[in-house]
Amino acid sequence: MKTLSLRFLLPFGLAAVLFSALVLYRAYTMSQRHAHELLSQQAALALEFNLAIRDYAAEQIRPVMERLVDKDEFLPETMSTSFISRRIFEMVRKKFPDCVIRFASFMRHLPGFAFVKDHDRRVLYVNELFETAFGLALPEWRGKTNDEIWPGEVGEKIRRDDEAVLAAGEPRALIEDVPTHGELRTYRTIKFPIPQPDGRPWLGGISVDITELRRAEQEKEKLQAQLAQSQKMESVGRLAGGVAHDFNNMLQAILGNAALALEDLPPESPLRESLEEIQKSAQRSADLTCQLLAFARKQTIQPRVLDLNDTVAGMLKMLRRLIGEDLHLAWLPGADLWPVKVDPSQIDQILANLCVNARDAIAGTGKVTIETANVTFDDTYATSHPECVPGDYVLLAVSDTGQGMDEEARAHLFEPFFTTDVVMPGMNGKELRERLRTSHPELKCLFMSGYTANVIAHHGILDEGVDFLQKPFTIQTLAEKIREVLEQTMEP
Repeated sequence: MKTLSLRFLLPFGLAAVLFSALVLYRAYTMSQRHAHELLSQQAALALEFNLAIRDYAAEQIRPVMERLVDKDEFLPETMSTSFISRRIFEMVRKKFPDCVIRFASFMRHLPGFAFVKDHDRRVLYVNELFETAFGLALPEWRGKTNDEIWPGEVGEKIRRDDEAVLAAGEPRALIEDVPTHGELRTYRTIKFPIPQPDGRPWLGGISVDITELRRAEQEKEKLQAQLAQSQKMESVGRLAGGVAHDFNNMLQAILGNAALALEDLPPESPLRESLEEIQKSAQRSADLTCQLLAFARKQTIQPRVLDLNDTVAGMLKMLRRLIGEDLHLAWLPGADLWPVKVDPSQIDQILANLCVNARDAIAGTGKVTIETANVTFDDTYATSHPECVPGDYVLLAVSDTGQGMDEEARAHLFEPFFTTDVVMPGMNGKELRERLRTSHPELKCLFMSGYTANVIAHHGILDEGVDFLQKPFTIQTLAEKIREVLEQTMEP
């Protein structure tokens, strides 16, 4: 005898959940007592209808349809899905009111998951969409607890949510992450208690998959953050470009006058050394200004095709002097490196800055590694890295064995003017003061810097008891500040 599954014969869901869902809004507007009474009456009535439909299907419809299949006068094409559905609908309509049929049909087409659990949180019912999504039919769900269905943290989280709803005695909207076909998906679930005559409420719920919506929102937030960062950097760049332009004009006057003064001085003049120091400082300032202009994209660059391995190799001697003898510089050039078009002076600046940062991050001995390689970024990589265009690239990587950066520092990683030390190798100025005062408690201290880091100031306000002199300053200002500090009375 051919058999037809109950799931195929009866495409009707639990009316209890539908009734409950339809009256939720009305229940919210009523008193709590009336709301619970309404939910209880509607849910109990709908559940009785649903169970009656299932019992009727099992006892009446299925045997009839099996007998129809066995009769020879029915050809296979006669037993089409539409034919069987019509016969089932006709038989059920004769037994049950039209309202129940409509509710059951509505539940079948509900674009969300519906479920009911008893007072022990064991599954009584799930709708057809729920069965399809998780690949289990109702008989496989019925009677199981959350822990049996989803072992581990997922089941425990759902159990806590269920208990919270029943303890509150009112509907709640929840976000739950549940594994579905091997993928963790996110659902927005409305759970609500269904009061029972024995005083032990059941739990109903309707869930909608919001995984894609949540991903879209996260991507939107990411893009908004990138846009804000880009706009901030653009503003900083315009400011840096303006400052650098004015600063270059002043440096030109300093360098020009220093050069003219040197020409007028005899070689043995004691002023020559001072003027030469002025020249050196001005030239270093000009180099810094070039970096500001490069950041602001106002500097004229001269890119040319070159072999990055040759460029880096020509800098190794200078880089080793920068990092000092305590650090080992490892050079790992990639084989058959593709040519690149770049301004070599920018490569010089990048490597010098990275190596100096690496040196400052390493206490004692350590290692700095520079390497190159050919890499290809495909569409998949570019999707998760919007700043990247798919294609072939040459990698230049600098790594070190330093202490790394904390979360706060990483958040400012690409901000050109961010730094969390007063510039000193090994320790900051505040730490040096505290260490010296262990042996010389009466020691006076004056901080001097062009940047007030958080070690001596918070939110732009100097910590109490800190003496600070902002660079640049004149000799007269320095003398006055030193006298002020020396005349202070030491606090006990």
